[in-house]
Amino acid sequence: MFTCVVLTLNRINALQQCVYALINRSRYENRIIVVDNGSTDGSQEFVKGLKDMDVDLIQSDNSMGVIARNLGFEKATTQFIAQIDDDVVVQKNWDIPVHHFLAHGECEAVGVQGSFVCKDWSNFNEG
Repeated sequence: MFTCVVLTLNRINALQQCVYALINRSRYENRIIVVDNGSTDGSQEFVKGLKDMDVDLIQSDNSMGVIARNLGFEKATTQFIAQIDDDVVVQKNWDIPVHHFLAHGECEAVGVQGSFVCKDWSNFNEG
């Protein structure tokens, strides 16, 4: 088990998709902490409604930027922490390889790369 820390600010639609995917597509029961950077779009109320699903909310009255993630890191009680952006929608069983590598001590950090959709590749620059 590890803790997923999700940072958000006024992106309730993305946050809902992200959190529901973490709940429904994870193989293991991971803890979720949402750090809200002062949203005014109902994001905080959405997360408060998920209390029974082991989703915790840390509220900030104003935007602290990405530094606010540290609030979630400090509240995490698990040995490992996954930093997840609010616009990430994980695929089914995304956490199996992460748990495998962390459980077997094969590395100190694990990164999961997802896919993205780009309608206009003309500005894409590799490297």
